[in-house]
Amino acid sequence: MIKKSRKLGAIFGIILLSMLYLCSCSSNISESIIQIKLSEFSGEKQKNIELNDDEIQLNLDGTISLSSGSVQLYLLGEDTNEILYSKVFTTSDNGEVSIDVTDLKGNLRIILGLKSDKAKDFSLDLTSKQKLVKDKEKPEVPSVPTE
Repeated sequence: MIKKSRKLGAIFGIILLSMLYLCSCSSNISESIIQIKLSEFSGEKQKNIELNDDEIQLNLDGTISLSSGSVQLYLLGEDTNEILYSKVFTTSDNGEVSIDVTDLKGNLRIILGLKSDKAKDFSLDLTSKQKLVKDKEKPEVPSVPTE
């Protein structure tokens, strides 16, 4: 009976340690992925990105492809309307894309935008080693009055 309870205790301990390890690993993940795939695309599409207050630059790497037409990819500071990056891609530009924006000057809310006139088989895959969603602020815990 004692051996059985020791085994159960050991199994429970291993499970508990495994859960703690997995929880600590998942909280350190800070990579973000943006994927957009459209068979036909005309007009404009936008995606909001919000960086944390301590971010001073934005780095995005990935691939872009389309079978016809052209697509303008741009980053716009939402608060300042400042164009941080803009490039028009055509079929001859299929392949790697790298976007580096430094000195964000307080542009922590950014719009990733796409404009096109009749692009076909459009695909954009971007990866950032930064979180592209601002961490939620934790509410202050009220102090307990002492007597």
